[in-house]
Order: sequence, then C-alpha cells, then structure tokens
Amino acid sequence: MRMPEPLALKNGLAPLVAFVEDTPPEAIVEATIQRLREGTAPRDLLAAAAVAISRGTEIPFDHHGGPLHMVTGLRAVEGAIGRLTGDWAYLPVVHSVHLANQQVHSPAMGPHVMAELGDGGLAGDAAATALADAIRDQLPVVAERHLRAVLRDCGPVATLATILDASLWRHALDDHFLLYPVFASQTLDLIGWDKAEFVLRPVVRWLASPPLSVTQGDGAADFFRAGLDVYGRFGELEALIAQHGLLDNPPPVNTGSSEDNAVADLGARIGAVTDFDTLPPMMAEALAGGLSMEGVVEALATGAATIHMRSDYGNPLDVHMHNGISVRRHLIGLDDMPLRLKLVALLSWAFGPEIRLSEDKVKHEPTFDTTGLPEDADALLAALDAAIAAKPPVGDEVFSGGGRAGMKADEGTRHVMALARKYADSGHDPDRLLRRLTEMVCRDSFTEMHAFEHVDDAAREFAHARKPHGAGHLVSAAKIAYCGYGIDQTVFEAARPHLSL
Repeated sequence: MRMPEPLALKNGLAPLVAFVEDTPPEAIVEATIQRLREGTAPRDLLAAAAVAISRGTEIPFDHHGGPLHMVTGLRAVEGAIGRLTGDWAYLPVVHSVHLANQQVHSPAMGPHVMAELGDGGLAGDAAATALADAIRDQLPVVAERHLRAVLRDCGPVATLATILDASLWRHALDDHFLLYPVFASQTLDLIGWDKAEFVLRPVVRWLASPPLSVTQGDGAADFFRAGLDVYGRFGELEALIAQHGLLDNPPPVNTGSSEDNAVADLGARIGAVTDFDTLPPMMAEALAGGLSMEGVVEALATGAATIHMRSDYGNPLDVHMHNGISVRRHLIGLDDMPLRLKLVALLSWAFGPEIRLSEDKVKHEPTFDTTGLPEDADALLAALDAAIAAKPPVGDEVFSGGGRAGMKADEGTRHVMALARKYADSGHDPDRLLRRLTEMVCRDSFTEMHAFEHVDDAAREFAHARKPHGAGHLVSAAKIAYCGYGIDQTVFEAARPHLSL
C-alpha cells in the first residue's frame, strides 16, 4: 500500500503556515511582531496559526494542548483586537501565533501529519449520515474521510448541523463537545471556509475518539461517571420540547422591546437558582409562553453572570458559563440550523459539567459593598489595575484539573468585582472598562485563550443586554481577568521590549 501524502494547502497561505510551524519557539514572538509591522494582515496570521496547529498537532486526552483551545479562541481574539488600540492590538495576534508554534513544537502534541484521505466515496445526504455515524461509532479516520464530501456537498451550516447531531448530546461529558465544533465554525467564518478541512478534521477526529480517560487522578473517574448520569438525561429535554409543542409551534427567534419585562423576570429567576436542574423546565415554559429564543438566551446570560458573581469559584479557566451562552446565541441565529438542535442546545446549558461545577460553589449574594470607592472613571480604572496587579501568587494546584476545580476566589476577587460594579453603576463608558480588562488578559499566557474568551463573550452579551441588566457581564469579566492574572506572562514579557504599550 502506498503511503499517503500530506493534505495539500492550496489557498496561498502556505508561506505563512510554514512561518508559524518552522520559526524557532524562542524567536516566534519577535518574528510575529516584525511581520505585523511589515504589514501582514492580522487575520492572515490568525488563519495561518489555525491551520498550522490543526494540521500539525494532536489533542491530548484532556484537550489542554493541540488545536482545540487555540481554534475556539480566535473569534475572541478578533474581538480583542477590535477593542485595543496601537501596539496593544498586536498582542492578541502574537498570543495566537505563539500558542500554535509552541504546540507544534511540543513533543506531547506534535508533529502530527494530516494525511490526504480522500472523500470516503459518498456524496450529499449519504456522506452526512456516514459522518455522523462515524462520530457516534468512534471511527475517527472514517469521520475525517467523510468530512470532505459533506463540506463539498452540504455547505457550512449543514456540516455543523451534521456534527452537532452526533456531538451535542455528549457535551454532558465535556462542554467542549459543543464548544469546539461551534467555535471552529465561527473561526472559519473569520478566516475563510476554504480552510475548513484543515480546521474541522481535528474536530471530528477528537469527537470520534474516546471522550475522557477514567483512569487519571484528580477525581476524573467520578467526574466522568457524573457526566454519564447527565448524558442519560437528554431524553428529559426532548420530552420538555414535546410536552410544550415547541417543534409544532416554533417560538419566535428575534426579541424586541415588548419582551423587556419578561426577559428581566426570567433573568432574575435564573440568577437566583440553587438547583440547576430547575433551569430546563423554566426555559421551556418561557418559550412555550411566547418568549423568543433570543429573549431566553439574553435572560440566561443575565442569570449566568449573576451566578458567576455569586460563586466563590476561583478557577482561572472558569469561563464556560458565558462560552456556553455564546454558542447558543450563534446557533439560534443560523436560519438553516434545525430547530430541534437549537432547542436541545438552548435547554441543555446547565448540563455542561464545567457549568455544573459551580452549582455547589454559590456562596454569595450578587451585591457588593462599594462604600468608599472612587467616583470618577479614571480613579476607578486605576484602582482596578492596582487591585488586579496585587493578586497573590497561586499555588501548584493551578497546574492540575482537579486542583483548579477546587480553587476558591479570594477577597481580592470580591474587591475587583466591587470596583467593576461601581464603575458600571456610575454610568461610565463601558468600552473603556472592557478595553482595560482586555489589556489585562493580554498578559495571560496560562489559560490557553480562556481569559480572552470570557472577556469577549461578556462584552458580546453586554452589547445585547437591555439596560440596566448588562452590568453583571462587566463584573463577571473583571472576575476572570483577576483570577487568571500573573500565573504565566511569557508572551507579554517577551513582546514588551518590541512594543510601545
């Protein structure tokens, strides 16, 4: 049998992909800044990084490494670039290229060679069925073969729907079973669907592989078994959809001012829950009562921000509450996405294991003592900078999954959130606060884009929120900026001598 050839890159991006892959890791930060100064478009560098890490690495079993986090973070990087000015706007690009380069050169993840596999010999609906079956049956190479035909014959939204039809129900085992395919699709919306086979083959390969190791430490077996219990409950969601006739009488998609009170009421009720199992019936009833899907998503976002503020969870990668809302907002906005998938996705937000982790960590009221805090915007932003910079060093627990799951937010976290709440309640320019928080996460090399994602998703939800209910998103973003600060600032420190910040 002839050995397969590597999958060829045909869209003119090859020199930049080679730059990401071949530059020595110790030189990649300075070299990327030089490329940007010479006029290379940031989006071209992001596209090259996404292709390089997708074709040149494997995803470890716990997905900390390889393409998953870098690819899912690109739409947040794009958002960060838009909020920054001057040389600060280079840093999100540098982070992305650096992460791709490091993973390609890591002996734990690279080098992987993406082989030319053909198209599986099927077309159209038959190829889509075969792709979904291969994911369910855990046949990764077969799934990769059929992906090409589905992309060719069915188009972007139908390809995503095919993948989700197999993977959506599994996000009870790992939130990324939903996050990765949807965010990878959004990445392709940014960098071009001509790169889809490179970006999506790792997605279907990972989805078609055994989902988690149950033999690792840190309580992984118990975590997996708990996820299996929730996985078995998706029938409850489909029963809710049937009970309320949501497929026969589809709820409206778009919201409007007539829903102001209903959205505010539902958001408040979601934010006050102590039992996450009450959320799917609550949302299903709201949809059956005529509330739009956008209205339910907005209420869910408001409630999630409140839960995040009430939680004493201090994990710097604790971002999936907002990520999980972002993917659902994206899905309900896709006209050709099947309604069944939209509804199951919407009702299943609290089924994600990294969201459920917060259920027993809700310890506070969503209010803050702002007595004695500065009044003007400049003083509040300066105080916020100082409070985040004063964050105490973290312990070794941050380097293990179980350790992060047990981390608690310290008193400094509450102080930072109080400053953000005072800023928001004082009516100061939210864009200035979001820009400052984005500058803070530009220092982060530890969370593999998670801090970028949380701040960006919070910014997006703030933009959608009705006044005055968006302030919680700003406070939530401040919390994550604080939790991730100072653990690893490799890229920022390497870039700083070459930038005017």
